[in-house]
Amino acid sequence: AARAEFGGVEAQKETARDARGLRLWGELRANVEFAARGLGHHPIQSLIVVTTLTLGIGISAVVFSVMNALAFRARVDRDAATFTRILVSYRTDTTGPSFPGAAPLGDYLSYARTIRSLSSIAGWQHVQLALSDGARPTPGALVTCGFFEVYGPVRPIAGRMLQRDDCESRAPVAVIGHDLWRTAFGGGPAAVGRVLRINGQSIRIVGVAPPFSSASIDDELWLPYTLRESLHLGPNDAASPNAIPLFIDGRLAPGATRGDVSAEARVIAAQQDRLTTGRHTAVFVNDGSLIAKPGNGVAVTGILAVVFVGLACLALVACASVVSILLAIAHGRRTEMALRMALGAGAPRLAAMLGTESLMLAIVAGTVASALTFRLPRILLEWIIQRPVNFSFTPDWRVFAFLLVTTVGAALMADEPACAAARDGQMAELSRRRRAYADDGERRARRRVRNGRAGRRRSDGRDDCEDRRGAPASDAIDRGLAELLRRVRDPRGARAIVHVGRCGLRGGSVSGDRLT
Repeated sequence: AARAEFGGVEAQKETARDARGLRLWGELRANVEFAARGLGHHPIQSLIVVTTLTLGIGISAVVFSVMNALAFRARVDRDAATFTRILVSYRTDTTGPSFPGAAPLGDYLSYARTIRSLSSIAGWQHVQLALSDGARPTPGALVTCGFFEVYGPVRPIAGRMLQRDDCESRAPVAVIGHDLWRTAFGGGPAAVGRVLRINGQSIRIVGVAPPFSSASIDDELWLPYTLRESLHLGPNDAASPNAIPLFIDGRLAPGATRGDVSAEARVIAAQQDRLTTGRHTAVFVNDGSLIAKPGNGVAVTGILAVVFVGLACLALVACASVVSILLAIAHGRRTEMALRMALGAGAPRLAAMLGTESLMLAIVAGTVASALTFRLPRILLEWIIQRPVNFSFTPDWRVFAFLLVTTVGAALMADEPACAAARDGQMAELSRRRRAYADDGERRARRRVRNGRAGRRRSDGRDDCEDRRGAPASDAIDRGLAELLRRVRDPRGARAIVHVGRCGLRGGSVSGDRLT
């Protein structure tokens, strides 16, 4: 009685699984197992698909990682969220505003003394220095002596970094970079204490810096900014109109924001403007990225748009190659899809199974591509510019988001041919087999009719058996075969095709075919 009221046990089990959400996990596990078996049946094609997707996704991700490091973030090794850059633009009553950039030495000193929303602040200027007469200029930087606190902390390979006393005393000292240390001094510790002739002046090496993200892409020397005059690069007097201009970088104090820095800097700039008649200063505070620099937005955005279009074309070419391979695989699976449909699998179920297989291929390719983004971006950029670079290319959330979008897009494109082949091929396969069964049944029926008539012609000319109304048995057989042939030719009228056995009725009964 309970079974009659509540239904079968298996049906109740299925209902309970659906209510607890176990069916979803079961289908997911089945999809993964199906995908693993499918990939195992076509290992060579699967390897080709993964390799092709890895090349398409990997190359795109590596190029995007380079663009991300150059345009979307500050070139620092640690804690880019606190890095802050202050740019200033000046105009007078008779001239227009200058391009936002460095601040004169006097303004920098005012910012350094007054701003409280920065825990550390530094100024720097990129210069070209001659290490010996006739030698090719070596890139370097004149820096304030808090420079390595902003871009570090940087622990020296040998010796020490610049200290505040070096700037105040105008000590003729320098810190050299890792590459210069290896090429000029063989990478030995004896380099510390050696004297270099820089712009004709004797400068003592006090330390060797490790590879790190400096303010400029190729700096190899760092000297106190107070040596500018002795190096014949300009005056050191802060009141001079030709005083050294310094780019200003800093680190946010705990709890401070760039808005706080901007507010303080504008107040200081207004105070400095009062010291110079007719001068007006505009202050810009950003995160130090190239795209955030005033005036760069349109140009950088245009370049990035061109690069993204190229990356999209590359990914599409890779996906098109994958689609052609998967179409060939899907063509051979029409029978499998037709059988699954015949057994009750719906189109959404088949789409989920095939989608899991494509997603697994894309995930493997995306994982390999993500590993490439840790090493290849630096190699690519150094090959392009033909010089070493000293800033970090460690992937951030933008790179991983790009990888995720590209991988999911590749999975969707790879899934489409298999689903389309299943949709288009399942009914075609069933129709083809149905026609084959019908044709085969018709041939068998005709052969039996011919055999029966031949047997009657060999007899004495009269029918062996007749029905009780006196009709010839052959007429009854012909009518039955005609009805059978009509139904076979029109499969829509038949629910199933069953086998036919021979039957013989002795003693004047019908001898013919019996439909079971």
